Amino acid sequence: VRAVVDDIERLGNTAVVVRINGRTAGVLGLADRPRDEAADAVTQLTDLTGTVPVLLTGDNLHAAAHIADELGIRDVRAGL
Repeated sequence: VRAVVDDIERLGNTAVVVRINGRTAGVLGLADRPRDEAADAVTQLTDLTGTVPVLLTGDNLHAAAHIADELGIRDVRAGL
């Protein structure tokens, strides 16, 4: 199960282990996707404020890095 979870997370997803009656029934990979306009919004806010955006999330680092890359965010703090 650990190897499957690691593989799912390496792909930029969040792994959810499904257990029924104490036994592993499967592992799901869930992914957040930013809205179409999110990257433009990040760029506009960066230009407007002159600050560097930071992505703060409770997601695993691989999932966070995947989203941050799509949005042009370089500073990622994951697993919070």
